[in-house]
Amino acid sequence: MDSSQAFIDVVIAGAGGAGLTLGSVLKSLDVNFTIIEPLKSVTLFSKASGLHSNSLRLLSQIGLSDEMERNSNPLHANNYIFDGECQDRMEFQQGYHYFEKNMSMSQHRL
Repeated sequence: MDSSQAFIDVVIAGAGGAGLTLGSVLKSLDVNFTIIEPLKSVTLFSKASGLHSNSLRLLSQIGLSDEMERNSNPLHANNYIFDGECQDRMEFQQGYHYFEKNMSMSQHRL
């Protein structure tokens, strides 16, 4: 291999929330990585768009929680829709501590 070829230390499968967070951590550690994502753009269908309190703890540790909070909305409940009708609803309690809340973010803002 000649010196013009770059080495990749880590390959990340998927540009979802976990893959992008891992990429951010690796970048801060100056690790060479690449993210492989089969989709060419964001879809209209939601995947893991909610941020749980444990996720907020991790994002805080790597310095991303404030930005995530500025670009998200409080998540108060999830509605479970089947055949166009709401079948169930799960309410989330919002606490007073920074990490005792759930947030939702549009995928196009990730």
